[in-house]
Amino acid sequence: MAPLTWLEAGVGLALLLVIRPAVGMLSFLGSDAPWLERAVIGFFGIRGIGSFYYLAHALSESSFQEIELLVAAERLWAVVGFIVLASILIHGISSGPVMATLERWRRTGGRRSMDAD
Repeated sequence: MAPLTWLEAGVGLALLLVIRPAVGMLSFLGSDAPWLERAVIGFFGIRGIGSFYYLAHALSESSFQEIELLVAAERLWAVVGFIVLASILIHGISSGPVMATLERWRRTGGRRSMDAD
């Protein structure tokens, strides 16, 4: 991940924590799923391990004849690796507490405040 810059890390976190959850929630338009469940599904989403496959495929189909393009490929690997690693860490740490909260909310029919315990 040596080619990764602070800007790219910030963009990666924005993709992981803002854009992907928002798009996940938008995919529920027209659904009768409760908003809390939509938010949880949007937040956890699908793991990014497939990103490695798709990036490898895209790079293998490209012809890199200039050094700038090779550097871009290294940076892409760094960004994708960072996003997947951050996803594993953030979602791994948060999944237990989030799912416990969701289960409590479901048991009470969503009537209790999320802050109450």
